[in-house]
Amino acid sequence: MTDDALMEHALALSRRARFSAPPNPWVGAVIVDASGVVGQGWTQPLGGPHAEVVALREAGERARGATMYVTLEPCAHHGRTPPCVEAIKAAGIGRVVVAIQDPDERVAGRGFMALRQAGIALDVGIGAEAVVDELLPYLYQRRSHRPWVLAKVAMSLDAKVADGLGVSQWITSAPARERGHELRARVGAIAVGANTMEVDHPQLTARPKDVDASFPQPERWVFARRPLSFCTPGVKITKETPEDFLDRLGAEGVLELLVEGGPTLLGSFLDHELVDELFVYIAPIIFGDQLASDAFRLTPPALLGDPGRFVHRGAENIGDDVELRLRSRRGEQSRADFVSVHLDS
Repeated sequence: MTDDALMEHALALSRRARFSAPPNPWVGAVIVDASGVVGQGWTQPLGGPHAEVVALREAGERARGATMYVTLEPCAHHGRTPPCVEAIKAAGIGRVVVAIQDPDERVAGRGFMALRQAGIALDVGIGAEAVVDELLPYLYQRRSHRPWVLAKVAMSLDAKVADGLGVSQWITSAPARERGHELRARVGAIAVGANTMEVDHPQLTARPKDVDASFPQPERWVFARRPLSFCTPGVKITKETPEDFLDRLGAEGVLELLVEGGPTLLGSFLDHELVDELFVYIAPIIFGDQLASDAFRLTPPALLGDPGRFVHRGAENIGDDVELRLRSRRGEQSRADFVSVHLDS
């Protein structure tokens, strides 16, 4: 197998840790000798071994002189676990192929330096674009010290999120709602506005059908600057601005925040250009009612020459609905910056 193919395999392994690894990055590792793959692994839940160590344990003595493929720079510092670089050196790995550098200030090239100083052959940049796409929330949080912000909205064809009586359950189909639970499962925190809390009484828990239930539940928050008539037990209340809220979550190590609305809260995040990725679920229904609630409530004026613009990243039929995946211009620039570091190196 080629270097590219083996890095793709490591990337596929990393996705097995997508829900359980955060706030650590979800990483995959593969060890290969002349006979083929002798070890593989992915990041274990917080406090458990990293992908490199899992792969080394499986390879055992066959790791000596072998090549390791890993999606992210091995750590060289003591955290909850010992440095992966030391384990790689002790195992006698002869060559390490890494997709991208880790921007965490505790790593940031130190892992590469330690490997080179140990005389281990090192290649960096194989599969960089695909790994940046996969790890973008982690990379962004480590550089900006704020979580990557996802926003989700389920609406009708005429961009309404509730009918004229305020009823919003359910606009979209069960498969689209299941996709929403998958989004909740991947994030470290979720937030709604006061009106959504009082009208819908949301649980805000992640309940995806096909994901191991051992993943950690997200922190649950409601933005409310007034007393609430109802608040789901266990949901925390914040009176912070969105910017201050993001600063605090980032300092606590939260990698991703999911904003589920309603229109006022979502509009506030959009007004301040704080949304990095937008998931829109469109149901094939039309209300045609001026009393129905709009999906987005932004501060006027919103002129054609200066609207909030997103980059289209994909569309998919989900049951009877359509899922649109969009990335903000800022989010797209962040991706380009991380990719360019490795393409220019």
